[in-house]
Amino acid sequence: MRELVEAARALKGEAPPPLTIPPRPRPRPRRIESAATAAAAPAAAAPAAAAAAAVAEVRVCPFKHRRLDHVVLRCRSVEAMARWYIEVLGGAPEWLGRFGGALSHVRVGESLIDFVAMESSLAFANGSPAAEASALDHFALRCDDFDVRVAREWLAARGAEVVSSGSRYGADGQGFSLYVRDPEGNVVELKCGAAQRDCDGVVLVALRVRAVSNRSVRVQVCPQK
Repeated sequence: MRELVEAARALKGEAPPPLTIPPRPRPRPRRIESAATAAAAPAAAAPAAAAAAAVAEVRVCPFKHRRLDHVVLRCRSVEAMARWYIEVLGGAPEWLGRFGGALSHVRVGESLIDFVAMESSLAFANGSPAAEASALDHFALRCDDFDVRVAREWLAARGAEVVSSGSRYGADGQGFSLYVRDPEGNVVELKCGAAQRDCDGVVLVALRVRAVSNRSVRVQVCPQK
């Protein structure tokens, strides 16, 4: 039909109508993201995901405690303090006079007491008075069972005043404790086993007596270990 119409127009001398091409649909502009924009979305979610993973992963505390490892006391005189803990409380010299005399270690059972010079850079609060820099109330040394009367006499003979005593609760349960002050005023608790009463009505600790000989032997030994 189209060919017949064009032939008729040609006989009449009419020009054919201009060829019309329908317009193509314009493509929608593509959204171009920069590398920073593309990485922003996953990066924003990363902290939340990491926090959730940390909460899910850490369900048990990683620290399994065994005992008190050591206590560090800031001192005006490291030498005098170490000597008192050795001679009066029966500690054993572990490593004395380190860093030119600024640090000494004394062993008490399985733990250590460290003495550091107050003005030394080894101390966290070097130079500050002990009363201003420390919140320590007292610390306890777990001892083998001892005779309280013998212990009091031992301490008194060495000028160590018992400031308190009685039944106390600790890591090994209820027991008896004597409290003394060291040369620089720190309170030390000497704690031992199960409590009982002596003839004076004072709470004491059962003393395990072991006969070693029929001979009378005079030995100066600290009454606790």
